[in-house]
Amino acid sequence: MFLVIAIFFVAPRNWPSGLPQTSIDNGTYKVAFVYVAGENVNVGVEKKYGESERLYLYQFPISAFDGNAFKKDGKELSVVESDGFRKLVLK
Repeated sequence: MFLVIAIFFVAPRNWPSGLPQTSIDNGTYKVAFVYVAGENVNVGVEKKYGESERLYLYQFPISAFDGNAFKKDGKELSVVESDGFRKLVLK
């Protein structure tokens, strides 16, 4: 019983759920794919993790993109903060 309680308090609280992430830091990212589903844009982003690259799934509303215009075959995602709002640009 003690072991179960100890694991609960020591284990990280940020276990992956499998759901797409909805927030991203400012920067420029390499894009693996873009998929538009209704009002949502799903973006596969390749990020460095240690020595290798990993694929992360993000989901944003279409309205989050600068001018609601973006390239569906874009290979680069730029995230810029302006006046407290984040603008996403697919190039």
